[in-house]
Amino acid sequence: MKKICFLLNKIGRIEPHNYYLLCNAAIDLNHSVCLCDIDTLKLVHDKIIADTVALKKPLVIDERVNAEQITANLADFDLVWLMSFGMRKSYLDKIQMLSLLQKQTRLINSVEALHLLGNKYSLPTNPHFQTPATYASKNADYLWQLFRNSQKKWIVKPPAESRGRNVFLLDPDDSNARVILEMMTGNDSSQYCIMQEYIDKSRDGEKRILLCRDQIITYYQRLPDKRQHRNNLHAGATAIPCRLSENELKLCQNIGDVYRKTGAVFMGIDLIYPFVLEINVINPGGLKTALDMSGKNHSYKLINSILQRY
Repeated sequence: MKKICFLLNKIGRIEPHNYYLLCNAAIDLNHSVCLCDIDTLKLVHDKIIADTVALKKPLVIDERVNAEQITANLADFDLVWLMSFGMRKSYLDKIQMLSLLQKQTRLINSVEALHLLGNKYSLPTNPHFQTPATYASKNADYLWQLFRNSQKKWIVKPPAESRGRNVFLLDPDDSNARVILEMMTGNDSSQYCIMQEYIDKSRDGEKRILLCRDQIITYYQRLPDKRQHRNNLHAGATAIPCRLSENELKLCQNIGDVYRKTGAVFMGIDLIYPFVLEINVINPGGLKTALDMSGKNHSYKLINSILQRY
């Protein structure tokens, strides 16, 4: 039996997210499971402590966890699994404390992987994989010149958002293109914006693959709403079963081999072959979608795959 702690944004009403499936699967597999509010992390001498709740029974959607919160030393757990970084203003503080904790116990994923891959900068600079042309700047004029001179469609998005939030498609004929770039970089040019070449095959959707080390846990295809340019399920896309080609399988294995060296054990990969669009290492979604689509709960497979090497 292993002691597992899941770091959440907050411990409140239970929602049908990854932690719900993973906690219940771990309990069913006879592991000891705790929830922890990541924004209660504290450094006490050489220990990282936080407020935790021990689960005595499976979680139930829409119910609240009725158990006493206990301050615990997180190093006492066999595995600490990050589900969220919580409040953004204290991100760097939590990264520092997790770095200390990583010397005392196992983290999913490693601090190096969370910090380097938890944004949209690292993938375009990796020579091992093909990605769409990508630029980043907080200078709207610079991005505007690139856009205007290219006469192509581009996707603009924040460097560290998820679920399709603030993702825009810029068309050469779009009269709002410059306004969007100015909004994305801030009126005082204080925030960075990613501008990535639009892939025409995006209209046919993209594939989401959940990978644990070198083992594919599950996968499916996301088809965008005809009125949308985003392939995110939260933006109205539809998940359907799919197959992975031999080339796609090899690409996923290569991604696992490359990023496992940084401590990325569990990741979500978004593909429009041969392009790798994103790699998600902070609580990549897909388990609930796969369950709803196929009736198969892959959480057991994921937990066993992670724990078999710890």
